Amino acid sequence: MESFNSIVSELEKSGAQENLPQETIKKLQVDHPTFGSPVGCDYLKSEVEQLILALETTEVKYEEEQIKKMVVIQSAYELEKQLRNKIHSAEADLQSALKDTEAAIIELKAKLLEKDAQLRDALCMNERLYSDIRENK
Repeated sequence: MESFNSIVSELEKSGAQENLPQETIKKLQVDHPTFGSPVGCDYLKSEVEQLILALETTEVKYEEEQIKKMVVIQSAYELEKQLRNKIHSAEADLQSALKDTEAAIIELKAKLLEKDAQLRDALCMNERLYSDIRENK
């Protein structure tokens, strides 16, 4: 049973499937001198069946992990796409707000210049009126 566990452990670790039958036979010949006897054959058949089952289970787990990884990667790509869309939308909103703010600044500057001109006109008129008042005294 110890050799079975070590073989299963090696299979799970390595994942090498190409040389599995030859390596298994060599290992079993070393571990079990009764390899050619009928009792040995029954034992080996049972051990091979267990190894095949362990291999199939490992393959299923591997496939499941691959599928999970693909789902995670796909989710990450979708999240990236959503974030890019949000960023693009936010940039467009900010550009629009910037244009509106620049237009408001230009309008306020124009009003400021107009008020400045009105103030100068009022000062000039005030000086003329003050001057007229002095002359009339």
